[in-house]
Amino acid sequence: MKNAVAFSATLLCFMLFMQSCSKKSQDSFASPTQPDDLITANVNSGETYTLTVGSSGTLTVSRQAMHYQLSATTTDEKGSVLYKYTPEIGYFGSDEVALMYSPAATPTDHDGGCQSHNSDVTASNRIIVKFTVTK
Repeated sequence: MKNAVAFSATLLCFMLFMQSCSKKSQDSFASPTQPDDLITANVNSGETYTLTVGSSGTLTVSRQAMHYQLSATTTDEKGSVLYKYTPEIGYFGSDEVALMYSPAATPTDHDGGCQSHNSDVTASNRIIVKFTVTK
């Protein structure tokens, strides 16, 4: 009987110890990620704000603005990556959009300048744009 109680207590302690050391329990304390770029912009009501993000690549809206008539990514005739924002009609105040930009891949040099097609370098940038919409 004593062996069964000791075994059960040991098993319970082992299970509690293993759960407290799991990666999942530590993730809940992680701080939120900070944006790579924080942009503040003043926009007059009825006007369109245009942000040129890069010369090429991919731009997506990861968190949409709340008070927009137009909030979209696009490219111009030269291939530059743009974000355009027009506040909704009659809105005055603040608004915010989160963007994710991945520049076009650039080949890296290896072995005396020979370019490798298997090791393109890309990095994603998180951009937050905070708008102040005025009259």
